[in-house]
Amino acid sequence: PDMKDGFLRVAAATPKVRVADPQYNAQQIMDLIGQGYSRGVKLMVFPELCLTAYTCADLFGQKALLRRAKEELGRIVRFTDGKDILVFLGLPWERDGKLYNAAAAIQKGRLIGVVPKRNLPNYSEFYEARNFCPGNERPVMTCWNGEKVPMGTNLLFRCNTMPELTVAAEICEDVWVPCPPSIRHALAGATVVVSRVDWEAAAASGSSVVPSLEELPLAAELALSSLEELSLVVETVPEVEVPLSFPSA
Repeated sequence: PDMKDGFLRVAAATPKVRVADPQYNAQQIMDLIGQGYSRGVKLMVFPELCLTAYTCADLFGQKALLRRAKEELGRIVRFTDGKDILVFLGLPWERDGKLYNAAAAIQKGRLIGVVPKRNLPNYSEFYEARNFCPGNERPVMTCWNGEKVPMGTNLLFRCNTMPELTVAAEICEDVWVPCPPSIRHALAGATVVVSRVDWEAAAASGSSVVPSLEELPLAAELALSSLEELSLVVETVPEVEVPLSFPSA
């Protein structure tokens, strides 16, 4: 349905993935994007590393997997051409010889930003530090299909046609640390913070898993000004010192 009464429709989608099979996973992701777009979704969020699956372990070190993941990301980017929807999805991202657990921000046939995971869990069944590097906070430019795309934790995706909408992103463990990136995001003006969690690993550890798109109401709706089209600009979060206060003795 069309937006009305100042609401923006958002959705969290969980594709059924195969380990180390980006081609299959990309198709599942595109199917869900198509479903969401047909039902009026403007912002859709997918789990971390959903393009390869979270549990690839040492396969993350294989160039063939990383290359295919970027190829399939390109296919997803092209699929969104002409679609007025902002999508965040997870994949391994290589830059300057280092590998990052990252989220790609996609809109209307363009990759508009890459947000790396800053805080890596390395306890219990998690050993991300074996494969990934902590993400950079200050954005840099990373190469994508002959273009330069901003990459960093401190990215804001601001809507030109709707000043009230500024989107930021963080990934799983980033939420659980004492000072998550979303604190800086909120201080810098973010009104929506999306977080991608690995439901594949959550299921393995006994946590409940969010159902697929067909099994739950499509969207949570946010009371923001109505808009007909998302026109986004990517901005950098200014460096802000987060004040900490402690009770006196």
